[in-house]
Amino acid sequence: MEGVGEVSRRPKTLIIANPASANGRTGRNWDRIYPRMKENFRGSFDLEMTQHRGHATELSRHAIKSGYELVVALGGDGTVNEVLNGFFGETGPINTDAAFGFLPLGTGNDLRRNLGIPGEFSAALRALGEGIARRVDVGKVVASEHADTSSGSPEPTEARYFLNVADFGSGGAIADKMNRTTKAFGAQASLLWSLVSVLASYKNPTVTFSVDGEDELVSIVNDFIVANGKYFGAGIKAAPDARMDDGLFDIVILGDFGFAESLLNFPRLRRGTHLAHPKVRSRRGKRITAIAGSPVLVEADGQVIGFLPATFEIMPQALLVK
Repeated sequence: MEGVGEVSRRPKTLIIANPASANGRTGRNWDRIYPRMKENFRGSFDLEMTQHRGHATELSRHAIKSGYELVVALGGDGTVNEVLNGFFGETGPINTDAAFGFLPLGTGNDLRRNLGIPGEFSAALRALGEGIARRVDVGKVVASEHADTSSGSPEPTEARYFLNVADFGSGGAIADKMNRTTKAFGAQASLLWSLVSVLASYKNPTVTFSVDGEDELVSIVNDFIVANGKYFGAGIKAAPDARMDDGLFDIVILGDFGFAESLLNFPRLRRGTHLAHPKVRSRRGKRITAIAGSPVLVEADGQVIGFLPATFEIMPQALLVK
């Protein structure tokens, strides 16, 4: 309890808002959103609005280097991923004491489910100002910039970091489709349209992968999920046993599912009851390498970042989350 005349110190806070999130509703409703922020957030804050793709990463990185102690992403999962990547430089975290926060106003908001953030905006603001920070794991992925299947290792591209889930296979193709599809009818409609249109003609690739340096395995996969959190794809419970602080990825491999079989089993995937299916395999690990003989897209936190070959590594307790 604060004593008489004692002022509790609040962290120096920057909120990075994406006006294009929620299919542009954030920007259109800003005159109603901002007063709620001032009313419900406990403490003062500075504000920056993103102007283009990648801008949130630039703003986040500059803020951390400038001494901000709490940097908050206001938007959807894409905004989260950009702000997150600003916390890291070439050699790892820029400042391990800087905290990350999230105010969900996007269409998917899978990270909100994983972190237990209230869905109602004012409640999320109050929780951000009053909550206790905790450390979570972060995923690091290096993917090939081009669909070059002649090399067994990724080209030397910049590492990307993710908080929630990365995957390759149909998931990468679906994320690519979703990012080029209007979300005016909501995340669920966008997901279903993208899923059906992609899977109708998707050819499952043959993938060679290794977990934690073990012998390479070859498998035909529809999707290969590398999960830090439980949910992705607008509420799909892909990795029901995943924890964000155990130092391990939950790996879920969806095998050689055809179009009709994928649609038939989609409700199981959404509920998180798919792990018992004979074409689904799961395990845990810290490092995954994967290559393929055909172009296979890789996505992380809903953002397409490249192609196989790729490597995925867990960074235990690498981020302080408020």
